[in-house]
Formats: sequence, C-alpha cells, structure tokens
Amino acid sequence: MQNNKFLKYIVGFVVIVVVVFLLIFSFGQKANGPVVNPQNETDVNQTIVGPISFTIDFGDGSKAKTYTDVPIQATTTVFKALKFVSEKNALELKYKDYGGTLGMFIESIGGVGKDPTGKKWWQYWVNGKYSQVGVSSYVVKPGDQIKFMFTQGQE
Repeated sequence: MQNNKFLKYIVGFVVIVVVVFLLIFSFGQKANGPVVNPQNETDVNQTIVGPISFTIDFGDGSKAKTYTDVPIQATTTVFKALKFVSEKNALELKYKDYGGTLGMFIESIGGVGKDPTGKKWWQYWVNGKYSQVGVSSYVVKPGDQIKFMFTQGQE
C-alpha cells in the first residue's frame, strides 16, 4: 500500500515537471522563433529578407506619403505589402479579389478612389517603372521602391 502511494507521488511529480518543461520550452520558441510578418498568416515560417519603401500619392495635390523600411518576406507581393502599410498606418484599404490571374484590384486607399468620371484609378510603379502585372502578382524584392498613384495615366 505504501509503495502504491509513493508511486502515485512520483508519477504526479514527473507529470508536473514535464508540463512545466513544455511551457518553458514553448515560450522560449516564441521568443526566438522565426520572424512573423502580419502581411499573411501563411508566411509564418518565412523570415524577413529585407525592407522596401512605399509611396502613396493620393493625386489631390497634397503631399504624397512615404513609408520606409517596410519589412518583406520571400513571397511578399505588392498587395501584401500595401495591406501591411495600410493596417500599420490606419489607412482604409478597399479592394476586390477577382481571383485567378486577375487577382486583387485596389478600389480605394485612405478613402480616395471613387472617381465620378471613371478616368482615374490606383496604379503602381516599381523602381520608377510602370507595372505590367497586378498587385497580387508582383513579388517585391529587398530595396524595391513601390509608388501608388491615384491618376489617369502612366505618368
């Protein structure tokens, strides 16, 4: 009877030690694990590969806003980076997902995007060159300079 009681204490002690160890190990992994960028929860295991800069020109004559050191991962698209910048800087972002090869279409940024004439829309440039693909297709590279403009043509 005495041995049975002693065995229960030993098993209980071992269980407590294992639980404490797992808790400590779990917290340690979160602190030292991969960098998680909120641009996309599926990129959890990717690390930051470098920053890009982002400029948003609202096309109304006000000063354009520039955001530097925007962190990116190996699979970050222009859309993911724009979404990250919008969320971090409290800019309302409206978009429509057309799926497939069409991907995302930016409807408005910071409340700017409804042109009654239908001649202006959000367009973007990468390193000074007008983009030939949609925002959800271009994967940014470290050092890229992305510029969004609400404008009529390819200025």
